[in-house]
Amino acid sequence: MKKESGSIPSLSSSLVRNTAYNLFSQGIFVVLALWAIPILIRKLGEEQFGLFSLVWALIGYFSLLDFGISRANTKFLSEAVANDDRAEIPKVVWTSLISTLLLSIVTSTFIIAATPYAVDTIFKIDSVLRNDAIRFFTIAGIGIPFLIIFGTLKGFQMALQRFDLVNLYQALTGIVQWVGSVLLLEWHYGLESIIILAVGVRVVFAIVAFVTLPVIIPGIFREYMFIDRSTLKKLWSFGGWVTISQIISPLFLYLDRFFIGIFLTLSAVAYYSVPQEALTRVLVLSISFTATLFPVMSGHSTKAGNESTLILLYERSVKYLTVIMIPLILGFILFAQEIVQLWLGADFARNSVVVFQILAVGLLFNSLAQIPTTVLHAYGRPDLTAKLHFIELLVVVVLNVILIPLFGIAGAATAWSVRVFIDAALLFYTTQRYTIKISIRKSLGLAKGKVPLLPFLSMLLITIVYFGNSAGKIISTVVFFMIYCGVTWFHSFDSSDRVFFMQLRRKIFG
Repeated sequence: MKKESGSIPSLSSSLVRNTAYNLFSQGIFVVLALWAIPILIRKLGEEQFGLFSLVWALIGYFSLLDFGISRANTKFLSEAVANDDRAEIPKVVWTSLISTLLLSIVTSTFIIAATPYAVDTIFKIDSVLRNDAIRFFTIAGIGIPFLIIFGTLKGFQMALQRFDLVNLYQALTGIVQWVGSVLLLEWHYGLESIIILAVGVRVVFAIVAFVTLPVIIPGIFREYMFIDRSTLKKLWSFGGWVTISQIISPLFLYLDRFFIGIFLTLSAVAYYSVPQEALTRVLVLSISFTATLFPVMSGHSTKAGNESTLILLYERSVKYLTVIMIPLILGFILFAQEIVQLWLGADFARNSVVVFQILAVGLLFNSLAQIPTTVLHAYGRPDLTAKLHFIELLVVVVLNVILIPLFGIAGAATAWSVRVFIDAALLFYTTQRYTIKISIRKSLGLAKGKVPLLPFLSMLLITIVYFGNSAGKIISTVVFFMIYCGVTWFHSFDSSDRVFFMQLRRKIFG
């Protein structure tokens, strides 16, 4: 690609290819989840599905609790590869694997030991489901070490730009889990079998990923070592702050469900968690890009003279997400009733549409916040994100304790959306102050009026209010979306932007 103002060669190669991989596999996972969830709700019932949501929250939370090692090993392995430091690679690999194995065993033991207490005293679980709940949480606890080790192995794959492997495992996991769950119910198996399948597929893939590690790092088994102290110190120095974020950040997604389980009912958990799960899957757009962006920026951040490249990566990443997410989020809000009713039925829609709309607003800010988080971590400043999360945790707890008893699950959705707005604002400010010196307005493309958001969104809203029925909303949305895309493509994007999206289209659709 010809190098011109604003062009980034890496955007047209590895970032495009790896983002396409991520979008493809995550897309499979999202589509299968959207297909399977209504079937699971119908066949399991709301209470059992609520219990499944709690177990799933436990798996999702503790599988991320690797004390920051996977994030740290991605950063430092990326740096070793960028600097061609062959001696550093086995130190990072084996120190990461062994330390996470030991820590995950401790975590698993704690979960299993604490399960009876949690079921009996924290959650409002019917006595009929008590023994099942204990058994299900115990199964999840047994699988935690494998899930955490798999996260560490995935960190190696990402650092080495092997997103083909990362996404192969992701796609296969989604297929086995969701298709398998539906088949198990069709064959008259119960919730326990579904949970065993969800945990078991991750155990199998963790073992496969470890056994095939020499495929991506030749000779790594011959270079076995126990724990390198200097590397462990480096991993813990970075990972310690990431740990705080990994402990707190998933709580922002799952804590509201736990509070709903405490203050309300398991059915309420289901009415809330389903739209939340569906909407947070849309984060695939930002996560697909930032997952590839992190190792690239980590490698560039260690070399002098790369500031202009990093600024361009940051600026364009935020602009792309802004342009993509705003009309998408607006569509979710406007068509929430039709989406939820078509997907889950009229009864579920009556209880979840407002929650869906409130969460959709927060999803915009949550998506954009992924970019400054990635930048701060790539620059070796996970301490800043951890401190912000620690402050925000108190806000989340207070908001949930006040709003859930007053407004039910709509209160929980409001608490989540308010929190992600605060988080995004603080992250953009912190990034501007401590790392990349670029204003928020410029990163969003607003400094020169390059993102035509407000005029077209205003026109769209006015038209949709005028055309109050579903057919009118669809027609007006399509018309103004076409206008929005045209103005964005020809006015807001430069030639490098267009090259990036054209290459991405070719990678995804051929």
